[in-house]
Amino acid sequence: MSEKEEIIRDNRVARLLWFTLGFILACLINKFLL
Repeated sequence: MSEKEEIIRDNRVARLLWFTLGFILACLINKFLL
């Protein structure tokens, strides 16, 4: 596996992590507002 492919895979994982964090935060905010 080339270095570039590894970076692309890491970016995908990082994006998934941020998406999950954002989703959890949105749920928490909705609970506090409602």
